Amino acid sequence: MKEWFNDDSKKPEVVKEAERKIEDLELRKITKGALYKAIINIIALKGAKDFFTGQSIELITLNDHHIFPKKCGLKLTNENCILNKTLISEATNKSIYKNKPSEYLRKMKNRLGSWDKVKDVLKTHLIDEEAFTALRADDYKEFIRLREELIKEDNEKKNKNMTLKI
Repeated sequence: MKEWFNDDSKKPEVVKEAERKIEDLELRKITKGALYKAIINIIALKGAKDFFTGQSIELITLNDHHIFPKKCGLKLTNENCILNKTLISEATNKSIYKNKPSEYLRKMKNRLGSWDKVKDVLKTHLIDEEAFTALRADDYKEFIRLREELIKEDNEKKNKNMTLKI
């Protein structure tokens, strides 16, 4: 692993195999384990920024948090799946606990200054414009569908770029 971190050409075969198979995975069913950790690490490698400060997240205060909090008052199915999780600071996690996305997105806008800045932060969490729209509408089902597509597309692009480099 240490060699791989210093030299991408030394990526373990098991990681390469997982990257090739992500298209076939049912991400909605991943709630723990190695695949869960792998996707959280992908989010970290994307440079995930804290929802409220827009700053890089310090690993010491890092929380693996629900995007649609379990106790936000919406009816959620499989709320612990990886598609409903991301990385934010502990302080932000405490600030948005029990809030619907539409509620905490307004707080994000107030703190960051504009919807464009909010969208820029969310992009670092593999949340694009369409997924942002679903968040603002508190549309869990649509958000999960869109985020699954984004994660798979991001992996596919990365694999194509790796192939082109060789």
